Amino acid sequence: MADEAVLLTFDIGTTGNKCSLFSSDGRALASVTVPYPTCYARSGWAEQDPEDYWRSTAAGTKLLGERYPEYLKRVVGIGLSGHMNGMLPVDGAGQPLYREIIHADSRSEPQCRYIRERVAEDEFFRITGNRIDSHLSLPKVLWFRDEHPDLYRKTAAVLQSKDFIVGRLVGRMGTTDLSDASLTCALDISEKRWSSELLQEVGLELEKFPVILRSQDIVGGLCAEAAQLLGLPAGLPVTAGGGDAACSTRGAGINDYTTAMNCIGSSSWISLLAAEPLLDAGMRIQNFYDIDGESCTICGTVQSAGSVVDWMAEVLAKIEDVPGMHDSGRYHHLEQLASLSPPGANGMLLLPYFMGERTPHWNQDLKGSFVGLTPGHTRRDMARAVYEGVGFALRDVLQVFAENNLPVNELVLTGGGALSPFWNQLLSSLFSRPITIPSDPKQATSLGAATAAMVGLGMYRSYAEAAGARQYPVRFSPEPADAQVYDTLFSRYQAIYPAYAALCAALNI
Repeated sequence: MADEAVLLTFDIGTTGNKCSLFSSDGRALASVTVPYPTCYARSGWAEQDPEDYWRSTAAGTKLLGERYPEYLKRVVGIGLSGHMNGMLPVDGAGQPLYREIIHADSRSEPQCRYIRERVAEDEFFRITGNRIDSHLSLPKVLWFRDEHPDLYRKTAAVLQSKDFIVGRLVGRMGTTDLSDASLTCALDISEKRWSSELLQEVGLELEKFPVILRSQDIVGGLCAEAAQLLGLPAGLPVTAGGGDAACSTRGAGINDYTTAMNCIGSSSWISLLAAEPLLDAGMRIQNFYDIDGESCTICGTVQSAGSVVDWMAEVLAKIEDVPGMHDSGRYHHLEQLASLSPPGANGMLLLPYFMGERTPHWNQDLKGSFVGLTPGHTRRDMARAVYEGVGFALRDVLQVFAENNLPVNELVLTGGGALSPFWNQLLSSLFSRPITIPSDPKQATSLGAATAAMVGLGMYRSYAEAAGARQYPVRFSPEPADAQVYDTLFSRYQAIYPAYAALCAALNI
């Protein structure tokens, strides 16, 4: 329709800012990604310049205007998403005091020990719904306080990536949303407020943490300076936005408590909406709020997923091995190899712990390994074992949900892995559950941000109504014979872990 309303979204990702345009019924109209670098100054460090977030916002909007002017002129609101678990301090004028310490950074292990000395791990989990972990925000704030006390004293607010862009868009900093707030590990997850008790215990000031909103709340109108830079009308409503993991769940159309979303990128996670946080006795999962500010997202993360497939594609299906093969062709070649091996890869298993593991083990000492290799195994078996190994790690997450009486009847797949029919069918059988693929599985995060903006602007009365507009054109169902094979192998996969974990710890490899 010529006068159809359009939503503009910015997704601050790990490698770039995805700037997208959506129709009011959730169709992706256009998208451009503006890359920016990550600084790895030392081992375990990962930082990004927040000014790159802003420059990419301006550059991406300009590109959209040049390529799709008919859409950009119909923009009625702006939604945002961004990577979570960061630490971005700004002063009273909204200027960054330090590069953002992003989710991949693990420098704050000494601060994690400091927290453990003051708060028991199980008490910390009860308050925050999450473990004490160096990848999360709270220990990073403590590191910043300890290492840069002068800058810390100047800090007016500690933000997440998308919060910084919201502030630049509306002309004032100092807000976040519940999804991002709940993964800082400074939030009392049951009370939906910053835990003043926890912050006092570790020596941080409550006033340095931002005002908490819902993702659909309108923070303000596009300020004159930003409007001029972006070529958009001043006053355009800007919503608070949400963390990427929370946005992707709603972007996938999840709207009940029995359908889970499985995002397969370099890492992978399975998330499920629930009425309240899940305080798992084993502290094996993460809890953070949904973008509606009411439901809680229960999430289990597999540290290495698509990255393992990338590695195997490089090892087994190098471009130079096949004349005329282009880069994307090696993944097709790898799938062809894997499809020639039977379910179970002739008895071979891959333990995909290339960078340690989160759910359910939370063990950074783990390394990857093929188990059961014999002279009879081939490249075909190794290729299949890679896809199956990641699948077994994800089934571990589903097992945690099951043990906590959270049924998962089906899954919606998003991310790059959702583009592989071979892997999708394999996972359906391995999970013994049907799997559906949305129309644009790589746009789930941005669509979630757009959905929050639509709800905030009153274009939909609720997230449930918005979910009704989603389409799932592809569906996979389990192959019974394959599912039976995988049930047997999953028991073996789980049985390996105790001895293997002890071996990794003993060898310190």
